[in-house]
Amino acid sequence: MPRSDLPVREYTTSSGATRYRATVDAGVHAGTGRRRQVTRVFATRREARSWVAATRTDVARGAYLARSADTLDALCQRWLDGRRDVREITVQGYRYALVPARRRLGERRVQELTVADLDALAEWMRREGGRGGRPLSPRSVAATLGAVSQVLDLAMREELVARNVARMVKRPRQVRRDAARWDAAQAAAFRAHVLPDRLAAAWLLSLAGLRRSEVLGLRWEDVDLDAGTVRVERGRVSVTATTDAVDEPKSEQSRRVIPVGLIPGVVPALRTLRTRQAAERLARGTGYRSAGYVVVDERGRAPRPEWYSDRFAALCREADVPVIHLHATRHTAADTLLAAGVPAVDVAAWLGHTTEVLHDRYGRSTPGGIRAVGEALARAYGG
Repeated sequence: MPRSDLPVREYTTSSGATRYRATVDAGVHAGTGRRRQVTRVFATRREARSWVAATRTDVARGAYLARSADTLDALCQRWLDGRRDVREITVQGYRYALVPARRRLGERRVQELTVADLDALAEWMRREGGRGGRPLSPRSVAATLGAVSQVLDLAMREELVARNVARMVKRPRQVRRDAARWDAAQAAAFRAHVLPDRLAAAWLLSLAGLRRSEVLGLRWEDVDLDAGTVRVERGRVSVTATTDAVDEPKSEQSRRVIPVGLIPGVVPALRTLRTRQAAERLARGTGYRSAGYVVVDERGRAPRPEWYSDRFAALCREADVPVIHLHATRHTAADTLLAAGVPAVDVAAWLGHTTEVLHDRYGRSTPGGIRAVGEALARAYGG
């Protein structure tokens, strides 16, 4: 037998047909570190030789891909299961973002995915990918494509695909809209309205710029009423439609001690709430479910984050101020502090951000600020 035929072996099947089994050393698998041998069966010697030559060339170029039956759905699940390096709420966000892709392309073999497939997915999402056939926002489309891209990065590491087709899909343009927020008078009106509310302390903390997760994750052990400080050590977030989770702060900047006692009314409101909770615990007896949180209902149960946002919106309407997103209270706090001349680095520390994030997300010019610039130039130029 010629040397070139060594990887090819002729054999006879049980039915008497002649077949050619070809075997090639496919090198070391990057993921497992194990050597691989690949075998194929052909009807003719020529087909077997051709496959051997092509496969050896691919192996030498580092472009060989073993055939895989893995579907996109299976790979998505494997990628999600392996995300132990991020917070549970982040994994939940990835899981949600992948829903459209798994729904439309989940049964497709990963090695068969094309740029056209993902272009079609993005177009479908833009037209009718939401609940009830409603269109999804450019942000949602971009989130799905981004998550699929990370899944296909895993496929590349596992040598299932040679390229990440999701990276080649053009992301929809996202128009960043300035978040609606209050001016100082509106914030003061809301503050005055909520002071008699049972959870006045929580609303004052939100007005001070704490995140919803930080307010709801605050325990009494994190509150020092004598020093007038709260220590942000955790956050409570929604994981699914019915469950919450307590997690670490979003970043090291988020882990901080805030001297909220400097803000009039905050410490008295916290003292009042603690006294009221003690009375409620006594009245309920064994029916009181204490978990140590600052924000609980009359039975000691921590409310769902969605309830807190809904209650905030209701209080906005009662106070006759614009109904803004709860998170926009952070924008209001940032605007107020920056307008007062507080250095950006200190505002960022208060909010639990870097200065770069502060300027990117929260900083904005106001008509009064622009006018002040013009007046400053006039003074400088002697006008």
